Amino acid sequence: MNEFYKEHVGKEFFPNLSQAMLSDVTIGLELVHDDAVKKWRDTLGPTNSATAKQDAPNSIRAAFGVDNTLNACHGSDSQESFQREAALWFGGMPAQRTLKTTAVLNNCSLLLIKPHIVKEGLLG
Repeated sequence: MNEFYKEHVGKEFFPNLSQAMLSDVTIGLELVHDDAVKKWRDTLGPTNSATAKQDAPNSIRAAFGVDNTLNACHGSDSQESFQREAALWFGGMPAQRTLKTTAVLNNCSLLLIKPHIVKEGLLG
């Protein structure tokens, strides 16, 4: 956790952030698209869930976030952050991996269902 969020180590909120990230299952996804970092950040909405509810009510964080720490999802804030984070999660940049993506970037869709949604019978 310290390596993943190294820019936040030592900050007042870091212990709560670290505890939240380690409190349950975490799933890593790599989205492949032109300008993916910006598009994903736009889809997520503001980091603070209260701000997201006001400024981006259709965002993921507005719908599923609780506060500034439990805000539903993480998204790299820059291409540089993505490169560092992808290396931690997936073992290097795409060209360096033995597992190659088979994604074709046309006529695609993505569906994410959080495990608790299924467990609580809220699917559909």
